[in-house]
Amino acid sequence: MGFLKDRVGGQHPEVLARYTAVLQKRLLRRKKRSRNAKKRKLLTSREKRQLGLMHGPDPPPSYDTFLAVHRMWREYAESLGGAQERLLKAEYTGCHLTVAASRCPSYVGVRGIVLQETKNVFRLLTAEGRVRTVPKAHSQFAFELAGKLHRIYGSHFRVHSFERVKAKFKTKGVVGL
Repeated sequence: MGFLKDRVGGQHPEVLARYTAVLQKRLLRRKKRSRNAKKRKLLTSREKRQLGLMHGPDPPPSYDTFLAVHRMWREYAESLGGAQERLLKAEYTGCHLTVAASRCPSYVGVRGIVLQETKNVFRLLTAEGRVRTVPKAHSQFAFELAGKLHRIYGSHFRVHSFERVKAKFKTKGVVGL
């Protein structure tokens, strides 16, 4: 406020009071915004990137260590009873997936254990120890459970895994790969 006093001086106290009131309102708004920002519970994409949460550890985990996770996933999936509706809503981290068909031919035949599932991609750990990111869109995935081959159409499956639990799936006709 010293800046205003220097410019306006003591000659116009009503002008100084008006500008002071306007500036105080702006300061209050800024304080409210900062309080609202502190209430935020989820991280933004920028914050996740800065924290390094978007990518896994630098040396990917070995395939052998993730076989134990796959065994746990198999027990979990078998406990679901093998019903299609339950498998649609299941968590797939630990599942051994194979890309059965894809619009991009370089993805076909890629197989591995699911390290991470996001809304649009599966991150697979291959037997060679490489992490491959495969988009769900325009891809068809397959996995074996209790002697049955199950297929997942990635284009119908582009939802976060936690949102799938409460979602109702509608049958969709043509699959364009």
